[in-house]
Amino acid sequence: MKLSPAEKLLILMLCDLSKTDPMRRELDFDLIESSVMNGYNWAIPFEYEWIGKSDYPIEIFSILESWHRIEISFEKLVPADLKKIETDYDPIKFDGFDGNLETEQYFLVKFIIEKLNLFEDV
Repeated sequence: MKLSPAEKLLILMLCDLSKTDPMRRELDFDLIESSVMNGYNWAIPFEYEWIGKSDYPIEIFSILESWHRIEISFEKLVPADLKKIETDYDPIKFDGFDGNLETEQYFLVKFIIEKLNLFEDV
């Protein structure tokens, strides 16, 4: 979803106004405001599908989903198999993205976890 600077300003002003309205819970204006301010406009239609198709960052979601599936698979292992893997191999873990070298990915994942409440266990 492309937004012009004027559209961004209008959205942010409406979000700011909505903070004083006790009936504002139909939409998560904090999420909308954060999405616009961080340039993650894709998150608005991602969260509210009725708005339209989201061009969300597929690569990042694929990485997080893949790691999530690995963790689920490990939980299903019988203790003997898990012990063998732990003995024969280095610890298997996902360290995330480097805040220095992969800054864009790091902050994107942080947004996905903290604002969209997805992949919180990764």
